[in-house]
Amino acid sequence: MPAQTHLSNEFRLQSQNLSINQFLEYTDSDNFELEEKVIDNISYFLVNNKINLPGKTKLNSDLELIQMFDHQNKPIFVDKKRLLFYRKDCSSNKRIRKKKILNVNDDFYHRASLCLIINRNMQVLVPLRSENKLYAGCREFSVAETLKIGETYEQGCLRGFEEERDFIFNAKSRERLHFFFSDLINNEYQSEHFNIFIFYKMPKDMFKANNIGIGKNNNSIEAQYYNWMPINKILDINANSGFMALNQYLNFRPDHLNVYIGALSSLSLKNVKKVFKQYK
Repeated sequence: MPAQTHLSNEFRLQSQNLSINQFLEYTDSDNFELEEKVIDNISYFLVNNKINLPGKTKLNSDLELIQMFDHQNKPIFVDKKRLLFYRKDCSSNKRIRKKKILNVNDDFYHRASLCLIINRNMQVLVPLRSENKLYAGCREFSVAETLKIGETYEQGCLRGFEEERDFIFNAKSRERLHFFFSDLINNEYQSEHFNIFIFYKMPKDMFKANNIGIGKNNNSIEAQYYNWMPINKILDINANSGFMALNQYLNFRPDHLNVYIGALSSLSLKNVKKVFKQYK
Protein backbone atom coordinates (compact mmCIF):
# COMPACT_ATOMS: atom_id res chain seq x y z
CA MET A 1 0.00 0.00 0.00
CA PRO A 2 1.87 3.10 -1.14
CA ALA A 3 1.63 6.09 1.15
CA GLN A 4 0.59 9.22 -0.80
CA THR A 5 2.61 11.65 1.26
CA HIS A 6 1.69 14.67 -0.86
CA LEU A 7 -1.83 14.68 0.60
CA SER A 8 -2.55 16.05 4.03
CA ASN A 9 -4.28 13.97 6.68
CA GLU A 10 -7.09 16.57 6.79
CA PHE A 11 -7.70 16.11 3.06
CA ARG A 12 -7.80 12.34 3.36
CA LEU A 13 -10.28 12.51 6.24
CA GLN A 14 -12.47 14.95 4.31
CA SER A 15 -12.25 12.89 1.12
CA GLN A 16 -13.89 10.00 2.95
CA ASN A 17 -16.40 12.29 4.71
CA LEU A 18 -15.35 10.77 8.01
CA SER A 19 -15.05 12.53 11.31
CA ILE A 20 -12.54 11.21 13.84
CA ASN A 21 -15.38 9.65 15.86
CA GLN A 22 -16.81 7.97 12.76
CA PHE A 23 -13.33 6.77 11.86
CA LEU A 24 -12.89 5.13 15.27
CA GLU A 25 -16.36 3.60 14.99
CA TYR A 26 -15.58 2.10 11.60
CA THR A 27 -12.25 0.65 12.70
CA ASP A 28 -14.04 -1.02 15.61
CA SER A 29 -16.56 -2.69 13.31
CA ASP A 30 -16.74 -6.30 12.17
CA ASN A 31 -16.83 -5.25 8.52
CA PHE A 32 -13.37 -6.34 7.43
CA GLU A 33 -13.71 -4.95 3.90
CA LEU A 34 -14.63 -1.55 5.27
CA GLU A 35 -11.77 -1.72 7.74
CA GLU A 36 -9.34 -2.51 4.91
CA LYS A 37 -10.66 0.50 3.01
CA VAL A 38 -10.07 2.72 6.03
CA ILE A 39 -6.50 1.38 6.31
CA ASP A 40 -5.88 2.23 2.66
CA ASN A 41 -7.32 5.71 2.82
CA ILE A 42 -6.58 7.04 6.29
CA SER A 43 -4.76 5.08 8.97
CA TYR A 44 -1.86 3.86 6.83
CA PHE A 45 -1.13 7.44 5.87
CA LEU A 46 -1.38 8.75 9.43
CA VAL A 47 0.78 6.07 11.03
CA ASN A 48 3.53 5.83 8.45
CA ASN A 49 3.90 9.59 8.15
CA LYS A 50 3.90 9.97 11.95
CA ILE A 51 1.07 12.47 11.94
CA ASN A 52 -0.34 13.36 15.35
CA LEU A 53 -3.97 14.39 15.41
CA PRO A 54 -4.61 17.20 17.94
CA GLY A 55 -6.15 15.83 21.11
CA LYS A 56 -6.00 12.29 19.79
CA THR A 57 -2.39 11.26 20.40
CA LYS A 58 -3.43 7.75 21.45
CA LEU A 59 -5.04 7.28 18.02
CA ASN A 60 -1.64 7.14 16.37
CA SER A 61 -0.49 4.31 18.64
CA ASP A 62 -3.77 2.43 18.34
CA LEU A 63 -3.51 2.45 14.56
CA GLU A 64 0.06 1.21 14.38
CA LEU A 65 0.15 -1.90 12.21
CA ILE A 66 1.44 -5.08 13.90
CA GLN A 67 2.33 -8.32 12.11
CA MET A 68 0.51 -11.51 13.13
CA PHE A 69 2.10 -14.96 13.65
CA ASP A 70 0.77 -18.48 14.29
CA HIS A 71 1.37 -20.63 17.39
CA GLN A 72 4.71 -21.80 15.92
CA ASN A 73 5.79 -18.15 15.59
CA LYS A 74 5.59 -18.25 11.78
CA PRO A 75 4.09 -15.34 9.81
CA ILE A 76 0.43 -15.68 8.84
CA PHE A 77 -0.43 -14.90 5.23
CA VAL A 78 -3.86 -14.13 3.80
CA ASP A 79 -4.06 -14.07 -0.01
CA LYS A 80 -0.25 -14.20 -0.06
CA LYS A 81 0.00 -11.01 2.01
CA ARG A 82 1.31 -10.68 5.54
CA LEU A 83 -1.53 -10.38 8.01
CA LEU A 84 -1.37 -7.07 9.89
CA PHE A 85 -3.60 -5.91 12.73
CA TYR A 86 -4.05 -2.58 14.40
CA ARG A 87 -2.24 -2.46 17.73
CA LYS A 88 -5.58 -1.88 19.46
CA ASP A 89 -6.83 -5.21 18.06
CA CYS A 90 -3.89 -7.28 19.38
CA SER A 91 -4.95 -7.29 23.03
CA SER A 92 -8.69 -7.87 22.85
CA ASN A 93 -11.34 -10.26 21.65
CA LYS A 94 -11.38 -8.41 18.32
CA ARG A 95 -8.67 -10.77 17.09
CA ILE A 96 -11.10 -13.67 17.66
CA ARG A 97 -13.76 -12.00 15.50
CA LYS A 98 -11.21 -11.37 12.77
CA LYS A 99 -10.16 -15.01 12.94
CA LYS A 100 -13.71 -16.00 11.99
CA ILE A 101 -13.99 -13.33 9.31
CA LEU A 102 -10.70 -14.37 7.68
CA ASN A 103 -11.40 -18.09 8.14
CA VAL A 104 -7.94 -18.73 9.61
CA ASN A 105 -7.65 -21.91 11.68
CA ASP A 106 -4.71 -20.91 13.88
CA ASP A 107 -4.71 -18.27 16.59
CA PHE A 108 -3.24 -14.83 15.94
CA TYR A 109 -0.11 -13.93 17.92
CA HIS A 110 2.01 -10.80 17.93
CA ARG A 111 5.60 -10.57 19.20
CA ALA A 112 6.91 -8.71 22.24
CA SER A 113 10.11 -8.11 24.18
CA LEU A 114 9.93 -8.04 27.97
CA CYS A 115 12.75 -7.16 30.35
CA LEU A 116 13.46 -7.36 34.07
CA ILE A 117 15.81 -4.63 35.31
CA ILE A 118 17.51 -5.87 38.48
CA ASN A 119 19.90 -4.04 40.80
CA ARG A 120 22.54 -5.30 43.24
CA ASN A 121 20.04 -5.18 46.10
CA MET A 122 18.00 -7.91 44.39
CA GLN A 123 15.23 -5.48 43.57
CA VAL A 124 13.34 -5.26 40.30
CA LEU A 125 12.29 -2.01 38.64
CA VAL A 126 8.50 -1.90 38.39
CA PRO A 127 6.80 0.93 36.46
CA LEU A 128 3.19 2.03 36.84
CA ARG A 129 1.42 2.40 33.52
CA SER A 130 0.12 5.86 32.66
CA GLU A 131 -3.51 6.85 32.26
CA ASN A 132 -3.33 7.00 28.45
CA LYS A 133 -2.29 3.35 28.05
CA LEU A 134 -4.03 0.00 28.14
CA TYR A 135 -4.24 -1.31 31.74
CA ALA A 136 -3.72 2.21 33.07
CA GLY A 137 -2.51 2.33 36.66
CA CYS A 138 -1.28 -1.28 36.62
CA ARG A 139 2.31 -2.35 37.16
CA GLU A 140 4.32 -3.86 34.33
CA PHE A 141 7.64 -5.45 33.35
CA SER A 142 10.57 -3.03 33.67
CA VAL A 143 10.48 -2.71 29.87
CA ALA A 144 7.75 -4.10 27.62
CA GLU A 145 7.53 -3.51 23.88
CA THR A 146 5.32 -4.90 21.12
CA LEU A 147 7.64 -5.52 18.18
CA LYS A 148 7.35 -3.40 15.07
CA ILE A 149 7.14 -5.03 11.65
CA GLY A 150 10.50 -6.64 10.81
CA GLU A 151 12.00 -5.87 14.24
CA THR A 152 13.95 -8.52 16.17
CA TYR A 153 13.31 -9.25 19.84
CA GLU A 154 16.64 -7.70 20.79
CA GLN A 155 16.00 -4.59 18.73
CA GLY A 156 12.60 -4.20 20.37
CA CYS A 157 14.15 -4.48 23.81
CA LEU A 158 16.81 -1.86 23.04
CA ARG A 159 14.17 0.47 21.64
CA GLY A 160 12.07 -0.03 24.76
CA PHE A 161 14.93 1.07 26.99
CA GLU A 162 15.31 4.25 24.97
CA GLU A 163 11.59 5.05 24.74
CA GLU A 164 10.46 3.94 28.20
CA ARG A 165 13.54 4.38 30.41
CA ASP A 166 15.32 7.09 28.38
CA PHE A 167 18.41 4.87 28.41
CA ILE A 168 20.71 4.28 25.43
CA PHE A 169 23.11 1.36 25.58
CA ASN A 170 26.84 1.61 24.99
CA ALA A 171 29.22 -1.31 24.51
CA LYS A 172 29.77 -1.80 28.24
CA SER A 173 26.15 -1.65 29.33
CA ARG A 174 25.10 -3.84 26.40
CA GLU A 175 27.14 -6.68 27.95
CA ARG A 176 24.81 -6.62 30.95
CA LEU A 177 21.66 -7.26 28.90
CA HIS A 178 21.11 -11.03 28.90
CA PHE A 179 18.53 -13.15 27.11
CA PHE A 180 16.55 -15.14 29.71
CA PHE A 181 13.95 -17.30 27.94
CA SER A 182 11.18 -17.30 25.34
CA ASP A 183 7.60 -18.55 25.53
CA LEU A 184 4.08 -17.62 24.49
CA ILE A 185 0.85 -16.34 26.05
CA ASN A 186 -2.58 -17.41 24.89
CA ASN A 187 -5.25 -16.22 27.30
CA GLU A 188 -8.48 -14.24 27.41
CA TYR A 189 -6.56 -10.99 27.07
CA GLN A 190 -4.16 -11.63 24.21
CA SER A 191 -1.96 -14.08 22.31
CA GLU A 192 1.72 -13.19 22.28
CA HIS A 193 5.13 -14.70 21.53
CA PHE A 194 7.73 -13.10 23.78
CA ASN A 195 11.39 -13.08 24.70
CA ILE A 196 12.38 -12.09 28.23
CA PHE A 197 15.67 -10.32 28.93
CA ILE A 198 17.44 -9.40 32.16
CA PHE A 199 19.39 -6.18 32.56
CA TYR A 200 21.86 -6.06 35.44
CA LYS A 201 21.78 -2.42 36.53
CA MET A 202 24.87 -0.78 37.94
CA PRO A 203 24.77 2.41 40.06
CA LYS A 204 26.19 4.43 37.17
CA ASP A 205 23.23 3.55 34.94
CA MET A 206 20.93 6.55 35.08
CA PHE A 207 17.33 6.37 33.98
CA LYS A 208 16.71 10.05 33.32
CA ALA A 209 12.95 9.60 33.25
CA ASN A 210 12.89 8.44 36.88
CA ASN A 211 9.45 9.03 38.42
CA ILE A 212 8.36 10.86 35.28
CA GLY A 213 8.50 8.22 32.58
CA ILE A 214 8.85 10.45 29.53
CA GLY A 215 11.33 9.12 27.00
CA LYS A 216 13.13 11.78 25.01
CA ASN A 217 12.17 10.17 21.69
CA ASN A 218 8.56 9.52 22.67
CA ASN A 219 5.89 12.18 22.94
CA SER A 220 3.62 10.04 25.13
CA ILE A 221 3.99 9.29 28.82
CA GLU A 222 4.95 5.64 29.10
CA ALA A 223 4.66 5.36 32.88
CA GLN A 224 3.44 7.60 35.68
CA TYR A 225 6.41 6.58 37.81
CA TYR A 226 8.40 3.53 38.80
CA ASN A 227 9.90 2.11 41.95
CA TRP A 228 12.16 -0.73 43.07
CA MET A 229 10.50 -3.75 44.65
CA PRO A 230 12.34 -6.57 46.48
CA ILE A 231 12.17 -9.80 44.48
CA ASN A 232 12.14 -11.96 47.61
CA LYS A 233 9.05 -10.18 48.96
CA ILE A 234 7.15 -10.73 45.72
CA LEU A 235 8.03 -14.43 45.72
CA ASP A 236 7.26 -14.82 49.44
CA ILE A 237 3.78 -13.34 49.04
CA ASN A 238 3.13 -15.65 46.10
CA ALA A 239 4.34 -18.73 48.04
CA ASN A 240 2.79 -18.00 51.43
CA SER A 241 -0.29 -15.89 50.82
CA GLY A 242 -1.38 -17.02 47.38
CA PHE A 243 -1.97 -15.57 43.98
CA MET A 244 -4.88 -13.30 44.96
CA ALA A 245 -2.84 -11.62 47.71
CA LEU A 246 0.05 -11.15 45.30
CA ASN A 247 -2.23 -9.64 42.69
CA GLN A 248 -3.55 -7.20 45.28
CA TYR A 249 -0.01 -6.28 46.34
CA LEU A 250 1.32 -5.79 42.82
CA ASN A 251 -1.76 -4.61 40.91
CA PHE A 252 -0.04 -5.99 37.81
CA ARG A 253 -1.46 -5.90 34.28
CA PRO A 254 -3.51 -9.12 34.12
CA ASP A 255 -2.30 -10.49 30.78
CA HIS A 256 1.37 -10.47 31.90
CA LEU A 257 1.03 -11.39 35.58
CA ASN A 258 1.53 -15.16 35.23
CA VAL A 259 4.51 -14.60 32.95
CA TYR A 260 5.99 -12.08 35.39
CA ILE A 261 5.73 -14.42 38.39
CA GLY A 262 7.07 -17.30 36.30
CA ALA A 263 10.07 -15.21 35.27
CA LEU A 264 10.87 -14.08 38.82
CA SER A 265 10.38 -17.62 40.14
CA SER A 266 12.83 -18.93 37.56
CA LEU A 267 15.53 -16.57 38.78
CA SER A 268 18.27 -17.92 40.99
CA LEU A 269 19.16 -14.91 43.13
CA LYS A 270 22.38 -16.70 44.04
CA ASN A 271 23.33 -16.82 40.36
CA VAL A 272 22.20 -13.21 39.91
CA LYS A 273 24.67 -12.17 42.61
CA LYS A 274 27.41 -14.10 40.83
CA VAL A 275 26.67 -12.28 37.61
CA PHE A 276 26.88 -8.91 39.35
CA LYS A 277 30.36 -9.82 40.64
CA GLN A 278 31.54 -9.95 37.02
CA TYR A 279 30.74 -6.27 36.54
CA LYS A 280 32.27 -3.27 38.20
